[in-house]
Amino acid sequence: MATGNLLSSVRGRPEERQDKREGRMMEIQMYNVGLGECFLLGQGDERIAVNCGTRNKKINGRDSAGIFREIGGDIRRNGCTVFLTQFDPEHVGGFLQIVREESAGIQAVCLPDLFSERWMSELLALLLLQDLSRSCFLPGKAVTLSGLMEVLLTLSCPIRLLKRGDQVGDIQVLWPQKTRLRKDLEETLGEIGIPGAVYEQDRWMWKELVQVAARMREIFMRLVALSGMEEIPRNGEHIPVELEEEVRGFRADFRKLRRNERFLGMAERFQESVELLRTFHDRTGLIFHVGEDGKENFLYTGNGWKEWAVWLEKNEDGLVPLHRKYWCISVPGHGTDECYWDFAPYAPRHFLVSNGYVAGQEAGKISGRYAGMFAVPGVIMHCTSSNWCEGNKDGICSCWDAQITSPELCSVIREEETKSQKRKEDETA
Repeated sequence: MATGNLLSSVRGRPEERQDKREGRMMEIQMYNVGLGECFLLGQGDERIAVNCGTRNKKINGRDSAGIFREIGGDIRRNGCTVFLTQFDPEHVGGFLQIVREESAGIQAVCLPDLFSERWMSELLALLLLQDLSRSCFLPGKAVTLSGLMEVLLTLSCPIRLLKRGDQVGDIQVLWPQKTRLRKDLEETLGEIGIPGAVYEQDRWMWKELVQVAARMREIFMRLVALSGMEEIPRNGEHIPVELEEEVRGFRADFRKLRRNERFLGMAERFQESVELLRTFHDRTGLIFHVGEDGKENFLYTGNGWKEWAVWLEKNEDGLVPLHRKYWCISVPGHGTDECYWDFAPYAPRHFLVSNGYVAGQEAGKISGRYAGMFAVPGVIMHCTSSNWCEGNKDGICSCWDAQITSPELCSVIREEETKSQKRKEDETA
């Protein structure tokens, strides 16, 4: 079987590319992080780590911290560009844990571009409102976006903001698309009722939140410009001296806002709109694929695929066409029925499904439509949990073929193999 070109930026005639790819085998490591996500995509010496998050404190009886140490060790040994596809607590929390353990192995960090335009201050304010609505009575609790910013300020590697059409090595970004994202933002603000909020104090508090988000956006943009530069003067917190004043001002303003009783009242009232905020949040995440069409194409669908699949399939802006076939697809939304999509037309050989038990979230099971009579013929399901699936009846799996990672550390999927190779837990861990 011919080898693909997952990360290489080699270009030229097809016969030249084939020669240069000789011996470079595509490999995907799918870590068992339960209901979460972590893939390591690689070819040759190049690696991309996609997210590092989980909702589970224990995964099949094993402390999740041990699994993150293993992931961090792989990042340190191989060196990785890290893709943080969206700013939810699981992904950001896992990333922060990896950074604390193995920041030296992180060669670059790539984020969805939610920062480069002025209007994105309102977008960031919505994401902050979602974070704060989760814990509006816990002012001391870490907030996802601000926690991420604080850690990125201490890193010395390049930071990139990605939008539709951008390319990192041979990974091509399909989403976010700025025009559609702005339209989504305006519609969500209208649905939530922020522009015409009943309480005048809510309108004022929203303006203050947008101002705080604008300060954060400016810090991110300056940080992106500085990132990767050699010998940047840093203070005792390892923050660039050039950004000290801005960071100090942001911290003070954000702390003051989170302690404001009127703001906490607004956050409590907007609890009714948490589902709208979650839906909007999912639409801001990265979707990408291997940019160069070949026999072993990989598609990452994130959580927003179902919302934009038809738009992406039609290539509405003419910028990035999808491939006709995909060798491997990470199914959207952890495989839940809410995010189900029929990928049969793409003739996939492998599905990646990161899922696991979370108390009180029975709707979070893997959809039975990926199994049984709806299953794509011949597809191999790589799942982190066989029990947390609607297609599993009395211990019998109804998939055509399934490779269950649990309780091993990870599944390794290689292009010339029809079944995954599994790496066992280190008995001494």
